[in-house]
Amino acid sequence: MTRARARELVHDVGKQVARTARNLTAEEASRGTLASMLLADLYALRGERASARFERLAQGLAGPRLDEVRARFARVDALEAAARAGEGEALAALVDHALAIEAALWAFAREVA
Repeated sequence: MTRARARELVHDVGKQVARTARNLTAEEASRGTLASMLLADLYALRGERASARFERLAQGLAGPRLDEVRARFARVDALEAAARAGEGEALAALVDHALAIEAALWAFAREVA
């Protein structure tokens, strides 16, 4: 059961939040279309915030990797206003957080396999 949920977290959260970030440099993140795609990945993932989707799918699961993901999502959510305002540093930080979230979820999936 945990393995299946870990794979679901990787697929439905990790891959989704990192799909645009994986193809961006921090500098590119501040450009119009790419920035809006990144924001959609994090704040409008299939109609919900990625952090909310993560919490729903991770319900009942625990571990240091998931704690790391929660902490990063807290930072992502705190950066929303600055990122939506087009602030380059905030957008660059979102790229870093998105990639780290995906990496942590992959690590979690490997640990429970």
